[in-house]
This record gives sequence, structure tokens and C-alpha cells, in this order.
Amino acid sequence: SDYCDECGVCGGDGIADGACDCDGNVLDECGICGDGSNCIVDIDGNAYQTILIGEQLWMAENLKVTHYNNGDEITHITNNEDWSSYDEGHYGVYDNDPSNADIYGNLYNWAVVVDDRGVCPEGFHVPSDAEYTILTDYLGGESVAGGKMKERGTIEDGDGLWTSPNTDATNESGFTALPGGDHEPWGENQQGGMGYYGSFWSSAEGNTSGEWEFHSCLMLTFDSSLSSWGYHPGQVGMSVRCLQDECTDPEACNYNSDATIDDGSCVYLEENY
Repeated sequence: SDYCDECGVCGGDGIADGACDCDGNVLDECGICGDGSNCIVDIDGNAYQTILIGEQLWMAENLKVTHYNNGDEITHITNNEDWSSYDEGHYGVYDNDPSNADIYGNLYNWAVVVDDRGVCPEGFHVPSDAEYTILTDYLGGESVAGGKMKERGTIEDGDGLWTSPNTDATNESGFTALPGGDHEPWGENQQGGMGYYGSFWSSAEGNTSGEWEFHSCLMLTFDSSLSSWGYHPGQVGMSVRCLQDECTDPEACNYNSDATIDDGSCVYLEENY
């Protein structure tokens, strides 16, 4: 009888050389077998998996880029004394350990988040408060969204990166939030929280209180299912996630009929304006 290959074709040649499945797909930059639609790449060549949650397409990993989208370097801070700027964008790596950047991404101050040169991969941006709220509402509200966003497992059980109990963590959303901690511009131990909480910058404008200007971030913790809002000075270094651009104007070149909020990314033909 005829031999049937792994694709179920009798007398066939099986998976083609260089392909990863019977449909002829190849591994993308994220190492996923498919058509590449779930993987994006930043200006440094770092690849990130994406996940569709409701009608929003999110990066499923923390940002680790070290250049703006025009090629300019983001200032890299390696000592506590220099981690204090509000106006100049900079980033650091937790404990200056490159393996932490590989897993948790970099920690950026707020100036990076809103720099006109752009920090997210092309077609993506740092989300606003409103866009994060769309996410948490879709997941059932702030009281439960955190658990649905956190990666499962605990350090103690050897199957995760969160400290026990990692309350109600299911990651059913696919967001895969990690506890990357933060870097604060005061005190002796300026880095903290790895394993205990993840804080994700919003691009929303902040409020001034005395000499400090505070900006919002979404916070998830090891001991709660909540997704809550935190408010920190712009000098603090925190994690960044990126969201696909959306444009709601039908006259724009990049109109998205499925968009739920206009993030200001609309592009128009010059001759029309």
C-alpha cells in the first residue's frame, strides 16, 4: 500500500524543506509557525507576539527597545544617581542584568512614552487610560481583570515568575502580564517589586502636585485579582506595553472600521487637505 506522509497525503513528500507545517508556513520572528500575523518587530529587531483581546490588538510582551523609531538612542541609565530626569527620556534594566530585559523588558521613564519620535513598533502606540479601560471592561471590570491578565504560576512552585499566591491568575486574556517591578528616583534601593507587581505606563497627561508631575499607570499585584490605577512621578521607570493604532475617520488612509476609539493616528492624502 502507498505510504502516507505526516500531512496525511499518500505518496506525498511530507512537510516541505524550510516549512514548519503542511500548509507551507514558516517560523516567524517570534518562533511561531504560521503566517506571521501574530508577530511584530521593533526598530532594534526585537520580536513580540501579539494577542487580540476583544477588538484591541495588544503586544503580549513588555517592550525592550533601546532606540526611538527614527534611530536615535534612548539614554541608558546604569546608576541610581543619574536616574532623576523628568524631561529627558531614558531607560534602565532591573539590576542591570540583561537577562531581566530579555524576560521582563526595560523600565522606561514617562518622557520616553510621550516622545514624538515614537517608541512602539510601527503601527502601535503606548495606550491611554481610556484604551486600558476598554481592555479591563472587556475582561469583566477592574475587580477581576488583573487575574485574567497575569501570567499563571508562582516562583515558589517553580512554574511562574509571580510571588505566591498570584491571586486568581489565569491569563485567559493572553495578555501575559509579568511582575517586572519598577525603578524609583529616590531612596537607597531604587529598584524594587520584581516578582510582586507589574506597572504599565499610560500615555495620558498627568497632574502636577508641588514639584512633581504625576502620571497614571495600570498596576497588577501578586496578591490581588484587581487591575488598579497607580499615579507616579514621570521620573519613575516602569514597563511599557503597546497597542495597535486605531483610526475612526472613514476619510483617512488607515481607517479601521472595527476601531473603538480614535487615538490620533489617522493619516490623510495630502491632496485632500
